[in-house]
Amino acid sequence: MNAQRQRRKQLKTNQRGITLLLGILVLSAILAISFSLATVVFVEVRSSGDLLRTETSYYAATAVGEEALWKLKRKVNQGTSVNQCDPSLVNCYSSTVGTVDVGSTPPAENILTDPVQQDIVPANGIPPDAHTFPANAKYYVLYNPACPTANPSSTGTCQQGGSGYSSITVTYLSTGNLSTDALHMYVCQFNPTYLINSSGAADTYSTQPCSDRSPTAPNDNYWLVSDQQLFPNNPANMTFTVPLDHNQQQELVLYDTSIYSSIYVQMESFDDSFPVQPKGIPYYEERAVDINAKNFGVTRKLRVYVPNN
Repeated sequence: MNAQRQRRKQLKTNQRGITLLLGILVLSAILAISFSLATVVFVEVRSSGDLLRTETSYYAATAVGEEALWKLKRKVNQGTSVNQCDPSLVNCYSSTVGTVDVGSTPPAENILTDPVQQDIVPANGIPPDAHTFPANAKYYVLYNPACPTANPSSTGTCQQGGSGYSSITVTYLSTGNLSTDALHMYVCQFNPTYLINSSGAADTYSTQPCSDRSPTAPNDNYWLVSDQQLFPNNPANMTFTVPLDHNQQQELVLYDTSIYSSIYVQMESFDDSFPVQPKGIPYYEERAVDINAKNFGVTRKLRVYVPNN
């Protein structure tokens, strides 16, 4: 009898331990679910708050973007540097819009120099004569904005007024049609230290560089490439690379004589470093204004593109 009582007592003790363990497991599961729900709710609440604050920042950045469009197109924002608005000007960019701070990181005007650039050359670009380009020809100037002309106080490329470019590659982008339109390509290269007069001396040009497309123009040996024609759907003649003298200035001219369709082109240019790096074409078609708007710790960044023309 004593042995049976002892076994019953031991069994009850074991059952109490199992009940306690199950209780702990259930409480742990409930606690884990509660923490998970709390985390989700916290993230959603924080995101909602950020969304409310960032919406204000976005509208403030948009307002400064409209301000940049107005000032740059009307040339009323003439600062001392192209990359930063002159703080001494009364018509500088706004530093605050309501409660939003847009002045701690001032809006920066940037020259677009994307390494790979694409463009459309319009059709029906027929030259009026043998010396001039068609009215709708596309011009791309390659130069160093820091030293567009010769600068005796500088050294290296800037001292010569050079562009700092080592080469440029132009590619005819096929649209998949059976068009046989030719892309007419010219590359002008000239020494910015040479004078322009009619004396015919070795260090002068008789005409404005890159102005006369005739390769036989007297004393105007500034054409590196004269009417190189690229064709679509012809891999052997869709891309053309031109080595450049980084101490001189260059200009690329493209036109399309077709009367039916425009031509899509891609341009890649490289600097004079070693190894060479992509450089891009400065002041190509448009510039950008980068705007940072901060509101209660939340920042929205906006880039506004402003056409140069």
